Amino acid sequence: MNWTAFRALLSHWRYRPLELLTLIVGVTLATGLWCAVQAINAEARASYDRAASVLAQNQLNQLVAKDGGRISSQTYARLRRAGLHVSPIIEGDYRFGTTRIRLIGIDPLTMPSDGIVPAPSDPSGLVEFIQTPGQMIVSPATAATLKDTSGLSLKARADLPDGAAFVDISTADRLLKRNGELSRLIVSPSQDPDLPTIGNIAPELSLEHARSRPDVARLTDSFHLNLTAFGFLAFVVGLFIVYSATGLSFEQRRGTFRTMRSLGVSLRSLTVMLVIETALFALVSGALGIVVGYVVASALLPGVAATLRGLYGASVAGSLSLRPEWWIAGLAMALVGTGLSSLQHLLRVWRMPILSTAQGRAWAMVSTKSLLHQAAAGLVLLFVSGSLVLLGGGLISGFAVLAALLLGAALILPTLLALGMRVAEHISGHGLTRWFFADTRQQLPGLSLALMALLLALSANIGVGTMVSSFRQTFVGWLDQRLAAEVYVTARDEAEAARLRQWFPHHARAVLPIWSTEGEISGQKVRIFGVADDATYRDHWPLISGGPATWDEIASGEGCTGQRTVLEVRQGVARRRDRNARWLESPRRRGVFRLWQSEGRNHHWS
Repeated sequence: MNWTAFRALLSHWRYRPLELLTLIVGVTLATGLWCAVQAINAEARASYDRAASVLAQNQLNQLVAKDGGRISSQTYARLRRAGLHVSPIIEGDYRFGTTRIRLIGIDPLTMPSDGIVPAPSDPSGLVEFIQTPGQMIVSPATAATLKDTSGLSLKARADLPDGAAFVDISTADRLLKRNGELSRLIVSPSQDPDLPTIGNIAPELSLEHARSRPDVARLTDSFHLNLTAFGFLAFVVGLFIVYSATGLSFEQRRGTFRTMRSLGVSLRSLTVMLVIETALFALVSGALGIVVGYVVASALLPGVAATLRGLYGASVAGSLSLRPEWWIAGLAMALVGTGLSSLQHLLRVWRMPILSTAQGRAWAMVSTKSLLHQAAAGLVLLFVSGSLVLLGGGLISGFAVLAALLLGAALILPTLLALGMRVAEHISGHGLTRWFFADTRQQLPGLSLALMALLLALSANIGVGTMVSSFRQTFVGWLDQRLAAEVYVTARDEAEAARLRQWFPHHARAVLPIWSTEGEISGQKVRIFGVADDATYRDHWPLISGGPATWDEIASGEGCTGQRTVLEVRQGVARRRDRNARWLESPRRRGVFRLWQSEGRNHHWS
């Protein structure tokens, strides 16, 4: 009997394929957009972790110089003679033709095994790695870029980030001209407990403990949080479609429910069959949503990777992997979301008497009670939103305030409209007008979802539109100040730059050459610009600190400017490594430092 009753429930969709399509599409879109965002976030975080683990070896303790400088080979020798298992690292930027590569020189004989370089148990691979002129282990994309330009043999590995190369430490020392000076020392996890402390052997070094999260992951948290917020908003919008489709199906099957109950189907059995039906649709639609999410994420990932590289200097793989954490979560979200969308309708069926299910007035009365409960939940959310405004802090708290405010306002909207309809009915004198407001109030439970969706859509559209417009106007104004010249020309080489410098003075009011290079300050990679002394910079460059003599000090070589966030990052690194902040106090740089507001990637000095 139960199987026959279940088939009777499913027969509803055979005669209403458009409703079935709406339900499937709603869950599929909601799950697909959510999975796409989570897949991109998961791939980006995996790339951060892999890059930090491979390039910086952040899963192992490290020794660095307290003053931010380099470590002498004599210090390394003292540590080895004392019995400490440490491995030297030489790293720095090196240019092969027009391509700049991050060189990481390691000692394969002392390096803790990570599977990247040949192990001592592989003599042929080890000899090929350390013999002159040397071998570079790079990603396939980097290998294609360096083909016929590096002068070294290349070995490609798919699990390495782009723009980096592993070489033998002697090769790195020769190319970077370090004369035996080391960048850092990797501390092996296996150490003799009876050995002397590092502070007694090399007091000029400090120990950096392994970090669970790379720096770039913390830097990009806000970016991924915004992606997650928009993905969740898309998921909620999809659930509104699902809620509407399930509500319509329950409304149209009220007579079927009454007939089944009258024929002896228990309320428990009917509810279980409806839950199974909902779960079945959720699983099918969720699986389709995972496929849609994978396709969308694959299409968007290259653009997101380029954005992260431009804004934060983060290297993210351009291809997508099918990771269990996001597709399992997507399937769970589909089940939970569809269940929540059907929960209210299931409760209505559960609470009504056996012969009241098909009566429109009874359905409306139960719906009115649910609206009151809904309004109470909305008031609670508004209270939570106000409390978070007063007590909360941070980006996540801000998102929670917005979510509670929007959902609370949407939940109390039907009750406020019902109250307005009741007041209008009482103050109306004409019978037909009173009937109009009364009938409108009775139809309100069926219209409440559309009205709530409209409220959320308009609020999100106005809010996001205002935010984007404000950011665009601010950014355009900032660019107008920064890019004050009429024409910018980039020379491809030094010879072309020399010809341009000879030609432009006869065809322009002023020629302002800009030189740039990449370097390191306190261990942080920065881009350094050299500019000419001209009124264009004095009149248009926005500084957030400094006086009238700032540009005179910069022109005389006694000062510099830099992004505010660069100084904050440098100071944070200095505190973490217990370094002395000597760079700004160097006699060669008189300590005259001015800040300008940053928009985007935080690695610029001039």
